[in-house]
Amino acid sequence: MSLLVPALYFMVAMLACGGLTAILIPRLRRAQVLDIPNARSLHVAAVPRGAGLAIALVVTLVQLALVMNGQWSRQPALITIAVGLSFAALGWSDDRASRSVALRFALQAALSLVFVSLALPPEINWSLRGLWWLAVMWAVNLFNFMDGADGLAGVQTVAASVGLGVLLSAAGQGGAALSAFALAGAAAGFLAWNWHPARVFLGDVGSYFIGFQLAALATLSIDKEGGPWPALILVAPFVIDASLTLCARAVRGVPVWRAHREHVYQLLVLRAWSPARLSSALALLLVGLCWPAAALAVVYGVTPALFVYGLLAIIWLWLRHASPRQGP
Repeated sequence: MSLLVPALYFMVAMLACGGLTAILIPRLRRAQVLDIPNARSLHVAAVPRGAGLAIALVVTLVQLALVMNGQWSRQPALITIAVGLSFAALGWSDDRASRSVALRFALQAALSLVFVSLALPPEINWSLRGLWWLAVMWAVNLFNFMDGADGLAGVQTVAASVGLGVLLSAAGQGGAALSAFALAGAAAGFLAWNWHPARVFLGDVGSYFIGFQLAALATLSIDKEGGPWPALILVAPFVIDASLTLCARAVRGVPVWRAHREHVYQLLVLRAWSPARLSSALALLLVGLCWPAAALAVVYGVTPALFVYGLLAIIWLWLRHASPRQGP
């Protein structure tokens, strides 16, 4: 595939999402779809949330176009589109009126089950499908947990999507690759409005949709011999911070679903890192460490993944030790 084609999809999605987000911001404010600051927030003024609607719309339209043009196999594409829109609808419902934790998890579990039941190759046994079902659910909630500082989730989405696009293209899945580049472009268009000081937030509609899309694209990118390691490396910073933080809270007996400010990214902002500095540091980490390691994992399998996850875990422990814990 010529580099011009992915670049074109990226640019079109970026411009479309940036323009649509600009249209959405005043409408979200008038509809009072706002993120009101509380004791656990990092922002101090009410900010419209729900710009993920723009990302979901742009990416879905691109995916439908890829299907209609015969560039993406119909079954995995249509399942990805249908489940992705369902996650977006669930997130939008949460943005408008918060639902109970039990109801959210039940619906997320059902949607994830639909995806792993219908989208994975038939030779995949149910033990592996069960593991991937948990992975899809975790990806959805991962982005929801980590979407708490201006620019952070957008930077992670752009970097991971570009990396997945390269992996999918190398695997001969051109349609899915172009979908990944469109997701990266849409996230870049959103970043123009979400960079510090943010004028709009993703909302649950965005974090649910992006988390699922990355999980779905990672599923398609898995090489039978190479395994999931390249895809897992591309989201390693989010996985480490979310997973280790929630494990630390669970060990203390604190409900993991309760809002808090204990993620390392939150502690860094509370230690006077600006969100722009934090997001820039994440971008350097993703490009300088995760991209090369993901490329190596295509050849060497799990070893680069173990190195990246081990290194990030050490960094997490160091930063955690150097920062005061917030809350119970």
